[in-house]
Formats: sequence, C-alpha cells, structure tokens
Amino acid sequence: MPDSYSITVDLNDPDTLQFLKGKSLRVYKSVRTGATGLPVVWFSQSVFGHTVSLGWTEQYAGYVTDGGNPVPGMTVKDVSSEPMKLGQLLTAKDDGEVDVSNKGVAGAITVANKGTRDWMCGMGQQVNGELAPICAFDLGGKGEQVIMEPYEKVLLVFESSAQVDTGTVIAEAISASLTVELDGEHRSRTVVFRKSTGWTTNTAGWATQNDSDLGLADALIVPTA
Repeated sequence: MPDSYSITVDLNDPDTLQFLKGKSLRVYKSVRTGATGLPVVWFSQSVFGHTVSLGWTEQYAGYVTDGGNPVPGMTVKDVSSEPMKLGQLLTAKDDGEVDVSNKGVAGAITVANKGTRDWMCGMGQQVNGELAPICAFDLGGKGEQVIMEPYEKVLLVFESSAQVDTGTVIAEAISASLTVELDGEHRSRTVVFRKSTGWTTNTAGWATQNDSDLGLADALIVPTA
C-alpha cells in the first residue's frame, strides 16, 4: 500500500470560523527539480469545522497540456495524463498521445517531448482519491525532458474563494501562509490557525510561518542537488 500523509488544522474558535466564511484553504505541494516553473493550486477546501483534515498518498502521475511556459493565472486543463510510478518516463507525441515506460530517472517522474509541440508539463499526486497536478513547467522542444522528484512539503493559505480555482498556476500567496514538512518518520502533523494570531504550531523545526506576498516558486520548487 502507498504511504499516506496528513495534516490536521485546528480551527476551534468561534471568531476564527466566522472570519473564514467566504474563504478557501488552499494547499500547494512542493517538488524537487532542476527545471524552472511554478506551483499550481493542488486542492482546496471551503467548508470548515472545528478541525480540518487534509490527506494524500504516495501515488503519482505525469501530464502534458498545451501552453509551453507556465504563466500565473493559467489553468492546467485538457491534459494528457497517466498514473506513474517513480522511475518511469512519460513521452509526449505531437498528436497528444502519451506513452509510459520504465526508462525514467530513479526516484523521479520524468516527462519527455518526442515531437515539436509546445507542451507545458508537470507531475500530480493523489489527494481525495484523484490524481491532481501540483506543478507546471515548460517541457521545451524535441528531445527535452523535465525530471521531478516528490518532496513532502506543503503550503497552506486561507484566501478568498472567488480568486482562483484548483489547478490554477500561481506565483504568489497573497495572505500569510504556513509551510509544513513531513517525512517517513513523521507522516502526520497538527497545526493551528486563529483569526487573532494566524498560523502557529506546537513544535519548531518542521513548519515555517510566511508573510503575505510570498513567492511560491522560491518556497516550493526545490532545486536538485
């Protein structure tokens, strides 16, 4: 069975729940790569109780879609996507067909361009039973490839429900946010959000409070060693 990860968000405060009406909790996911790109809104939630549970698994996909260089505000849609295991390669043809083979880079999702079509590409990870994109990169021309490794860090931010949809390419988190790191020994974390104090945690070292207008590429696109 694939490993599962989770974050519990404590919202147990009447003033906080009132403040969050009309807002969504947006979740972004990190990736390690040598390519230059941007995160997309991985998933969001707009119905809140005293706690919110977020969960995902180590199940992945690769995708291509028209667009080339990702631009803030674009939405990843009409994709050619396939479930993939780490170490596999997704090859895109000009007709939109994709093939998956075991010829990729170990520990990574690799996407390659077999033709000359201007593709935008990325990887996805399973959440709420679906494989959803987490990032977007320009695939480049014939023979080019993008190599992406999973990195268990997520960014949480409350923002207006009307601003963007899931799958939208985003450059900045407008509101204050929290980045949370997980690993093989710590697959579950609990964090707190209050209207008066913002994001807090009970343990230092695995979470970072971020000011507003945070550049998401710097926070979530982790360079390969």
